[in-house]
This record gives sequence, structure tokens and C-alpha cells, in this order.
Amino acid sequence: MLLEAALRFLFPDPAKCFLCGAPVALSPLCTACASSFRAGRSTMQPKIEFVNRVFALAPYRGEVRKKLHALKYWDRPAFARSFAQAVCDLVILTERYDLVTAIPMHRRRFIQRGYNQAELLAREIAARQRTPFRQVLKRVQDTRPQHLLGRMARQENLAHALALTARVEGLRVLLVDDILTTGSTLSAAASLLVTSKVKHVDALVVAVSLADSAGQ
Repeated sequence: MLLEAALRFLFPDPAKCFLCGAPVALSPLCTACASSFRAGRSTMQPKIEFVNRVFALAPYRGEVRKKLHALKYWDRPAFARSFAQAVCDLVILTERYDLVTAIPMHRRRFIQRGYNQAELLAREIAARQRTPFRQVLKRVQDTRPQHLLGRMARQENLAHALALTARVEGLRVLLVDDILTTGSTLSAAASLLVTSKVKHVDALVVAVSLADSAGQ
């Protein structure tokens, strides 16, 4: 029984809802879970500097929070595929993009974790959208975890932490991350892209942390 439960947690059953376990056919989410999300709209709260629009699947709570936490900290990279499918099924992106990229992770943290969850999500989303993926951003400083800091400290923490690694002039870019809190990370990344003369940057996240974004 314990082994079966562990396997179900590690590798989601495609015949069951990724979040609640109800039977499903072709979608990772059942009708009830899908309809509970305000999907398909751009979220304008908070408004993020340098980002044209922000798209999100769900609030950061309940089973979404548990599964994202597991993806990020409990070595569950397979969860990225389920989240990416849910995003592509439910979030209506209003235009075609030239490039999908992800919020980068510092090399030291990547070695510790073994993967960058934002990049896993971005690669899956890019493949489903038939849009090229390229990691054009690099984290050059190993900053403190953002969730441990307040809003102003987050902005200071990211100063000079990111760098651009490729030309992006004139491109429509979709920037992917797992969770939106204050938006400091997305803003710092988008500012580099905008400075490099992209056409515009939209952001796509799985979840929005309502408590953190309320004070934005």
C-alpha cells in the first residue's frame, strides 16, 4: 500500500485528476478542478513592471500549492508535465510567441536540485504550443531564496543577479515561472529582455500567491 501510494505521488495516473484523483479522460484535471480556476485571463494584480501581460492557471493554495511544492522541493519533476498540460488546456494565450524562455536557476542550486522547475515547465509548454524554447537568461549570482525576503529586499536581492545570453531583438517572448509572488523576479528578467529590444514580454505562471501579491 505504501509503495502504491508513493508511485501514485511520483507518477500521476493519466486516468485520474492530477489534483483530486477523480476520473478523467484526456485532461490532467477534472471538470470540477478546472472550473474552480479563473483560467484563460491575464491577471493584472499585481501589475509587473516591464511585463506586458501575466497569465496564470490558479491561485497558489490547496492541492496546487502542495503539488508545486513537491515539484520544487521534493524531487517530483514529472509534475511539470501535468501542470504544463493543464496550463495549455485552460489558459488562453492571446497571441503567438517567437520564443519561450524560463526564469533561470543558479548553477549551484541546479546541481543540488537536479533540475530547474521553471525550465521544465517552459520546455513542456513550448512543445505543446509549437514554439521554440531557448534559455536566454542566466543567473550569475547565487541569491538568497526570494520567499524568505520582503518586497524591497527581493528587489535588492536580484540586482545584477541575471544576465542575457543571446540576442532577442524584435522577438515576442513568453517568460515562464512556477509561482508569482511579488513579481520581483519576473520584473528583473523582463527588464533585461526589454532593454535588449524585444517586441514585448508576456509572463506565464502556474500559480499566483494571493497573500504575497495583495500588498503589491
